[in-house]
Amino acid sequence: PHYYAGLIARIENRLDDAKREFETSARLDPSNAKTWGNIGFVDIALGDIKAARENLERSLQIDPTLTLSRSALEQLPK
Repeated sequence: PHYYAGLIARIENRLDDAKREFETSARLDPSNAKTWGNIGFVDIALGDIKAARENLERSLQIDPTLTLSRSALEQLPK
């Protein structure tokens, strides 16, 4: 339920709520690569590039096939 609550909050641009829900989801299921990717997307929207990079990389370590995470990571400033 936290993952989906995070998605809804992200769509509604409630970024702090989205991050909190995704982080709760990640604590409950740390092997969910999409959760880590979504944390990274929220980090980008919040301007936290360092955290975004870490979370997107974690997402891809779990599931290297996630093209949205890979694309977002490649577009981050070096």
